[in-house]
Amino acid sequence: MAKRTQIVLGYTRVSTDQQAEQGHSLAQQEAAIRAYCVMKGLELAEIIVDDGYSGGTLDRPGLTKMRALIAKRKVSHVVVLKMDRLTRDIRSCITDELALAKVTLVSTTEAIDVATFSGQSHALMLQFFATLERMAIADRTKTALRHMKSEGKRTGAVPYGFAVADDGVHLVEIATEVETIRRARALRTTGISLRAVSASLAAEGRCARSGKPFSACQTQNMLDNERVAA
Repeated sequence: MAKRTQIVLGYTRVSTDQQAEQGHSLAQQEAAIRAYCVMKGLELAEIIVDDGYSGGTLDRPGLTKMRALIAKRKVSHVVVLKMDRLTRDIRSCITDELALAKVTLVSTTEAIDVATFSGQSHALMLQFFATLERMAIADRTKTALRHMKSEGKRTGAVPYGFAVADDGVHLVEIATEVETIRRARALRTTGISLRAVSASLAAEGRCARSGKPFSACQTQNMLDNERVAA
């Protein structure tokens, strides 16, 4: 019986529009992955994308698809720009699943190839220090939020459709954004997907505050906004 051909996958992720602007956009990640595969003579089968999903959760559609392929022993390599695009948790089961399926995980910017012992050690060290940094940031953020609350200031993200009132506490509606939320709900009731809703909004000239089209995740957040009546 002929040996089953295994495929090379690329994986890209951004969690927010802001990250895409200040960090590595999906396009930048894809370009780096493709360049690496060409340099190493790897035939890239597909680049799986998670647009608008945090690296702190494994509940991402693209990642779920990739894990299913890995479990079926259909993948030989997974190529990422940085390890934190795949996972930010050193306790994640992802690396164990890759090892069990004998999949080579490569980070193009960190010179990591977890097929080697040194690569595995380097990856664990990077993830460990990244975890420490996030814990420190979270602690500083909690302290700042407690201080703001003590002064009666509003904390937390301002949902799309609203702005903070002059008193710094209450929210007021932004008419154009509220209209977009209602339009998104109307489109969703026709049974189309979140991505299709986002595409329709973009075609109508309705974009996120960043000026970019809404991601599927942002569209879902709009639909869940109970402050805006149908």
